[in-house]
Amino acid sequence: MPGRRLNGGGGGGGGGAVLMAATSQINFSYYVALYLYGGNGGTPGCGCSYGGGGAGGALRLVAPTLVAPYANAYLYGGNGFGTAAGGTARIEGDASTFNLSLNSATGTIVATPGAVTPADTPTLRITSVGDLAVPPTPSGNVNTPDVLFQTPPSSPVSVSLAGSNIPPGTTATVRVTPQVGSATEVFSSAFVGSTASSTATASVTIPPGFGAITASATFACNGTICALLPQKDRSSAFVEVVAANGHSRAFIVKADGERIELSGGEE
Repeated sequence: MPGRRLNGGGGGGGGGAVLMAATSQINFSYYVALYLYGGNGGTPGCGCSYGGGGAGGALRLVAPTLVAPYANAYLYGGNGFGTAAGGTARIEGDASTFNLSLNSATGTIVATPGAVTPADTPTLRITSVGDLAVPPTPSGNVNTPDVLFQTPPSSPVSVSLAGSNIPPGTTATVRVTPQVGSATEVFSSAFVGSTASSTATASVTIPPGFGAITASATFACNGTICALLPQKDRSSAFVEVVAANGHSRAFIVKADGERIELSGGEE
């Protein structure tokens, strides 16, 4: 009858969401079980319909290596006025020993194991200081300097930077830290070239004695890098890439300050 409302029991709760992320590997013990059941619908107190079952939960695993010998994930939807949909599982990583069984009435795998490092992970290198080239694999150690001036330069020198997957137009902060005295920072020119390969320069003053030169650049988080974050965190996050201590390292930085390092940087 039009406009008629049928009372019934309360609906079951959803199975929740679980995200497990690790920088090295996720390793489940033998026969571990993960339960993300949807709740059953409530029993009516009026002789009416049962409440609807809650949907099965969502499971996301992110790690370079996943080890799951004979593990089980239960993502069933709850029972009630009809059976609710099962949950979903998203699995990202290189499976070395991977035997995770998904038990769900209607759940699906929305991604299969694959490389967890985004293809567009950025890198940043200092390629030269003045007329002196920086080694392709710098030590970053003042005991074995990568660049050595016989006498301190009397005027500022140019520091050359090379980037990959850094949007053109981005600027870098170049920091000079002497062993004695205060550090100084300058901004580089804007990176020019393509996103895949770009360059920039900065003019710095080299103090006497040993010291270190580092560089960093930040830009908006987008593309496949941002896909690593929950949807709600993507618009406010940014990417930071740092050249320091002989390495290039990249991070996603969330609005709350949490830093997530991206694997695949240059060593």
